[in-house]
Amino acid sequence: MRTAFTKQVELENAIKDVIGNAGVPTYMNISYLNFSREIAGLHRHYSGDELNQRLESVMAKWLERKLDKTILGKNKKSRAWTPCF
Repeated sequence: MRTAFTKQVELENAIKDVIGNAGVPTYMNISYLNFSREIAGLHRHYSGDELNQRLESVMAKWLERKLDKTILGKNKKSRAWTPCF
């Protein structure tokens, strides 16, 4: 049985692979990690229409912070952005 911490480490390593392969500058890594953490938190607490509305809100917030829409959109759908706990 994996602990929540172990799952979080696995998630963050997957995120680092995704953004590394996308050529994201290292100084931006924390922003993409924070985005993924926020998405994971939403998945733990919400579902259905409420989840979708909150996901759109979070996406808009991080786009305003100049994260790449292609990377966020592509990876929001991938397993890397999906919470594993």
